Order: sequence, then structure tokens, then C-alpha cells
Amino acid sequence: MKVEPLFPRLMKGRSEIHWTVGTWIKLKQDIERVTGVRFKWKDCRASYAQMLKDKGASIEDVSKAL
Repeated sequence: MKVEPLFPRLMKGRSEIHWTVGTWIKLKQDIERVTGVRFKWKDCRASYAQMLKDKGASIEDVSKAL
């Protein structure tokens, strides 16, 4: 099973660029505003891993995706 990371890498040409702290903060605020659900980023990791396992992903694939 091919799994993709929850948050994709950002690319600019051939170079990988990183998500800034400000981008993470804005993204979190937008998600909370739209969904009405408050959360911590660390909660996403366990939830995403469990979702992949529930869909039949191997532990190796889950590890790579995280």
C-alpha cells in the first residue's frame, strides 16, 4: 500500500523548502475556525498513524509516512 505524508513537502523547483512557524499557526487557526474543533498538532500524528493502520498499511509504510 502506498501512503502519502499527512503534510506534503513543499518544493520550489528542485529544492525542498520548509513550512514556516507562521504558516503552521495560520493553517491551525484556519482548520479550527472551519471545523470548530480545537486541537494540538501532536494529536495529528497518532490519529494519522491509526487511520493508515485501519486502512491496512504496514507498520513500515506508516513509519515512512510519519
